[in-house]
Parts: sequence; structure tokens; C-alpha cells
Amino acid sequence: MSWTPRLPRFASTLTLLALILAALSLNDALIPAAQAQTSTTTDYDSDNDGLIELTALAQLNAIRWDLNGDGVVDDTTNQSTYTAAFPNAATGMGCPDGAADADTNPDPCLGYELQANLTFDRNGDGSITAADSAGLYWNEGAGWTPIGNLADPYTGEFQGRGNTVSHLFINNAAADAIGLFGAIGKTGKVTGLGLESVNITSSHQSTAGSLAGVNQGTVTSSYATGSVAGSAVAGGLVGLNLFGTVQASFSQAAVSLTLGDAAAGGLVGHNLLGDIKASYASGPVSANAIKSQAGGLTGINQGNITASYARGAVSATGQGSVKG
Repeated sequence: MSWTPRLPRFASTLTLLALILAALSLNDALIPAAQAQTSTTTDYDSDNDGLIELTALAQLNAIRWDLNGDGVVDDTTNQSTYTAAFPNAATGMGCPDGAADADTNPDPCLGYELQANLTFDRNGDGSITAADSAGLYWNEGAGWTPIGNLADPYTGEFQGRGNTVSHLFINNAAADAIGLFGAIGKTGKVTGLGLESVNITSSHQSTAGSLAGVNQGTVTSSYATGSVAGSAVAGGLVGLNLFGTVQASFSQAAVSLTLGDAAAGGLVGHNLLGDIKASYASGPVSANAIKSQAGGLTGINQGNITASYARGAVSATGQGSVKG
């Protein structure tokens, strides 16, 4: 009997070996791809200027959880809300590491910068109604909740970069200071921001302004249009300028008072030991309550005003009211 080599079994072994090697090669190729996919993060400071970039209302809203602008949530109970607004963020939000220490941990961010125009008029009909309701932005009719307050003001930087926030709506009967920012602290800086078609009303004994209810920091190259109706202090751009500075800015907003013993100004309601420089107001100002004070630029000035003016109509018809 002749001997016949078992070629089929040998061929099957080679085939099996080839398949195993191919599988191992494919697996090696897939591992780096999977690792790259899971490690991909978003740099929210793509220009490395230390300012976190904003492109959506949810991100603007999230600033209230990081009042010093360092990219770290002040209270960890709000971490999930902040993270949802800035998903998959790179370490340190992508803010660059300081050259002085050059360590492996990025230095804190400095604040935020607006990268696009934002609007609260979500359906584009030119006004804010229940049709624009969107969670935090409507608040059962109260509108926007101001960022920061007198106890915890915003102390970081905010660069508008010439962009606008339009149709800001607030109808607040509880907050002490209302505006896009409730209060800007001593180290807070807001630059290059336009607020268009604001609609702000306060029925509480509060200070109201389009940009800020109270400013203790610096507001530069910013403006407002629309209307501000306050009860205690109302200003077209800033309600109370307390040791703060407003410069190279203007307001075209209509300003009115609803309660007595109050002050209304086209740009600043009450300038208390603050500075107003190279700024103006052109909106109408009315104070039709008892013992109220109204002025085209500021209702009450107890600070410094230089190179500034007002040209809007001013009325103060309440008993004991003063028109300036």
C-alpha cells in the first residue's frame, strides 16, 4: 500500500494560522483607533487667550456656576449642569499652561468670550412670549435669571468680541439686582458686548440695568437698546455704578421708574463713587413717581463724569421729583 501525504490537513492548518494572524493585525489596528476616539476632547479656548469660548445660550447660562471665570465650577452640586453646556471638555477647558511655571496642569482660565450672536427670541417673531419658553430661559414668566448677585458677583473677564445678545427678557419680582449680570465684582471686566432689544422689568426694590444691576468692576465698549423699567434704581446700561467704571459705552434704551424715592438714568441709574468716561445715552428717561430723580445720563451722580453726554428726553412728573 502506498503512502499519501495529508495535504488537506496541512493546508487547513495554514489557513487557520493565516486567519489568526489577520485577526491579531486587525485588533492591533482597532485598539489605537478606539483609544483615539475615547481620548478626543474639545478645546474651549482654541485661541489660547485664557478665555472660554461661548457659542450657545446654554453656555452663557452656565457662567453662573463659575463666577470667577476660572473654568472650575464653584459648587460641585452644579457640575453636571456646567458639564452639559461644555461637553467633553479638555483638561482645564483648554486654557494654556502658564510659561512661568510650565507644569503639567493648565493654569485657571480668566473668563469667557462670546463667539457668536445669541438671541432669546427662539422663534424669530421679534418678541419674547411663552412660545420662546426653554427651561431656564423662561422660568415661568420671570425670564432670565441674572448671573451673580450682590453677595456673589461675577469677578472674571467677559469679552463680547463685538457680538450681541438680543431680546434679553427679565420680569423679576425677587432679585435685588437684575440685568444680564446681577452684579459685577471689583475685578470683573465686561468688554465689547452689545445688548439689543432688551425687555427688563423689576417690581421689587432692586437695581436694574441691561448689562448689570450693580457694577463694581469695569464696563468698556458696550451698549444697550430696548427698555428698562425699574423700581428703586434703573439705568439703561447699569443700575448702580458703585466704585465701578463705565467707559466708551452707550445706551439707547428707554428707562422708566415704577416706584417713588428712586433714581433713573439713561446710562447709569446712580453713579456712586464711580467713574463714567467717554460715554453717552440717547434713550428717553421718565420718573413718574413721588420723590424720584431722573437724568439723561445718570439719575443721581455722586462720582466722576468726564467726556460724556446725554441727548434723550427726560421727564419727572411725580410730586417732589427732580429732573436733571
